[in-house]
Amino acid sequence: MATKSNTLIQQLLKAEEEAETIVKRARENRVKKLKQAKDAADDELRVFRQREEEKFKHEFEAKYGGKDGQNEELERATQQEINMVRADYLANKDAVLDFVIQKVLQVDLNVPTIACRAMRQQDGLEK
Repeated sequence: MATKSNTLIQQLLKAEEEAETIVKRARENRVKKLKQAKDAADDELRVFRQREEEKFKHEFEAKYGGKDGQNEELERATQQEINMVRADYLANKDAVLDFVIQKVLQVDLNVPTIACRAMRQQDGLEK
C-alpha cells in the first residue's frame, strides 16, 4: 500500500509540474501575443497619424494658402513696420537729442523759500 501511495504521490507531483509548465507556457504565449498586438496597434496608429497629418496639411494649405504665402506676407508686414520705426527714429532723433541736452544744461539757480528757511533755522538765524 505504501508503494502504491508513493506512486500516486509521484504521479501527482509529476502532474503538478506538468500543469505548472503548461501555465508558464500559456503566460509566456499571452505576453508574447499582447506584445505583438501592441506592436501591430502602434504600426496602425503611426500610419493613421501620418495619413491624418497629411490630410490636415493639405486642408490647411488649401484654406490658408500654404506656408510660403504666409511667410511672404509676414516678412512684408515686418519689413513695413521696421521701415516705419526707422522713419520715426529719423524724424524725431534731432528733437529728442535737443530736448535731452536742454534739460541737462538747464540748471535752476533759485533756491526755494522753504529750503532757505530751513537752512536759516539750522544756522539759528530765524525762529
